Amino acid sequence: DATENCDVMNAMFIENPARARSRQCLAIVGGQYQSYHIQRWMRLNSEEKPDANKPLQLVGRWRRNDGNDEFLYPKQRAIDMHQELLLTYLNHLKSTKQNLSEIIKNIAINNTVIVVTANMGQSELLMNLICSSRRRGLDTKNLLVFPTDVHTKELAESLGLTTFYDDHLMRFIPKEESARYGDRTFALIMIAKVVCVQLVNELGYDLLFTDIDVVFYRDPMEYFRNPTLGNFDVYFQDDGSRQERYAPYSANSGMFAEFHLSTFWMMQSKQNISPRLEPYQQNQCYGRNGRKDSILFAATKGPKFCSVV
Repeated sequence: DATENCDVMNAMFIENPARARSRQCLAIVGGQYQSYHIQRWMRLNSEEKPDANKPLQLVGRWRRNDGNDEFLYPKQRAIDMHQELLLTYLNHLKSTKQNLSEIIKNIAINNTVIVVTANMGQSELLMNLICSSRRRGLDTKNLLVFPTDVHTKELAESLGLTTFYDDHLMRFIPKEESARYGDRTFALIMIAKVVCVQLVNELGYDLLFTDIDVVFYRDPMEYFRNPTLGNFDVYFQDDGSRQERYAPYSANSGMFAEFHLSTFWMMQSKQNISPRLEPYQQNQCYGRNGRKDSILFAATKGPKFCSVV
């Protein structure tokens, strides 16, 4: 066994950069401190292109082997908008949580809710998710919709769904669907996904978040509540992308299960969080080990309970 003499093992995931035709070296430097951080060095010329004749220089983690930097600095307009959004969110946080708490306590099943968010441009997908679930006999009582506009709120409620709409939080979100992946509308809708998950989790509830371009074949919580899976905090899908900006775990936010307790502390705490890795099978999970200063990562492969349509 290669790990027979290991009391502690640090695992590092490295891609073979053969496609970039670069010679990659790994340096292990001892006698320092446990930083759990990888420094990246490259030989670049004045135009920031690879040049084997230049000395090594320290570069950012998002610098690709071809020299391109995937990190884009935000423009002042975007900074101002997000600061205004955050200020609005924090100024209304107390009343928002009070109002939301009254709603969730009436629908939660085993302290769990299914969370979705949608705008008017996605309304057909929302109807598809609900109609498909009910056709398969799945209970939608604990499904909570965070509509981003009044029209979607009225539509969801006409379908018999529970909604939570707060104009202070959602007035930044466009009503139309995004034209393409990653455009401005897409990015703003992502804000709604973050807000609704954070609020539900902070109130002490477990949740399953799903995009609405998904349908359930059967109750997904049966899988996530399976005690044989292990005790984890967050279960993610593998995004499939291996771009630097998806590192380290390539987690996809299209569907994930998130449990309260240490996940809440993971979000709130400003302590350093050191990743711990455990192999399992194939979908991504952060761990539930009861400590707020660490993450347990595993990969699990479960039944196909959902399908993108």
